[in-house]
Amino acid sequence: MLLEKISFLLGILGTSLLMITASAFSNLVPIVASVLILISLILIYVVKSQWTNVLAHEMFCSSLNSKFADLKRGTDEKSTQVLDYTQQVLYHSLFWNKRTNLYSLWNISYIKLPHFQYVYKKQWLSQRDGIVQECNARGIEKIFPEVEFFKHGLATCNEKILEHIRNHDIFDLGAYVGDSALILSEYTNHTVFSFELSHKTASKFREIMQKNDVKNVVLTEMGISDTKQEIYFSDTGKLNSGAGSTGTTKAILTTVDNEVDRLQAKVGFIKADLEGYGLKAIHGAIETIKRYRPVISIGIYHNYEELFEIKPFMEKNVENYVFEFQLHRFSEGKFVELTLFCYPAELK
Repeated sequence: MLLEKISFLLGILGTSLLMITASAFSNLVPIVASVLILISLILIYVVKSQWTNVLAHEMFCSSLNSKFADLKRGTDEKSTQVLDYTQQVLYHSLFWNKRTNLYSLWNISYIKLPHFQYVYKKQWLSQRDGIVQECNARGIEKIFPEVEFFKHGLATCNEKILEHIRNHDIFDLGAYVGDSALILSEYTNHTVFSFELSHKTASKFREIMQKNDVKNVVLTEMGISDTKQEIYFSDTGKLNSGAGSTGTTKAILTTVDNEVDRLQAKVGFIKADLEGYGLKAIHGAIETIKRYRPVISIGIYHNYEELFEIKPFMEKNVENYVFEFQLHRFSEGKFVELTLFCYPAELK
């Protein structure tokens, strides 16, 4: 911010000098005076625009301070460090890029991760070759730390949480090719209900379940939102084939509450990574959350709604939940796979 303010002050000084020079030449060389005045007016416009950006950024950063303070309230030390890191990334990137899609902001590589993330990274690197071999044998081509190492937060949680999940069904929202379902199927004695919007991805999902002879996973080819509706989207078969894309492929969106009733499920764990539909998914799952008090692991890195509104909504509508913010990747200056991991306080 200091650099932008210095640029602004230098702009004012340069503009003032040009205006004075133009006045001095006004009686002697009219053409030169006119050119200098024109340049001065252009500089005034540029400086004004720059200062407007500076003020807008400072106002936005002030708003961010308040939002992050709300997120940090009641969380543990690791969560605070993760949020401090996320806040730094936003501060350093948003001056030049105010897009609402947070993907476009992840390029501040000089900002270092929280120290404990490097411990996880060292463990991941020591295990990665073995994990890759195992995944390839299972038919999984793309390997993601959030799935294979962090296991959507389950790798580091306590035994009470694991026991709770073991005795209930799991909802896998945004199932992709089934990499998460393979992992989650080992955490429950009941059923993993997976939901995937992309028909192309769902086909690969079924191949992988068949290859691994998985019996306790059920796939539903629908997306998840806050209401049941019909949409058209771009089905590329890639990770970003979400309901927010525009295309010609017809699909149905449903809600967690609707599907719990339809499937007669008793949900103990909800994993969700929905390309920006996370808040809507929680809105459509609130009755399930109240009734079954599941553990929840949800990606909140796609947009501001996910990042700033899911935790306050949960706090307002559900009693006695613990909230943790976790990073499930290792890229410096990025907060891809920023995850809100929350669970009932009685499981602490």
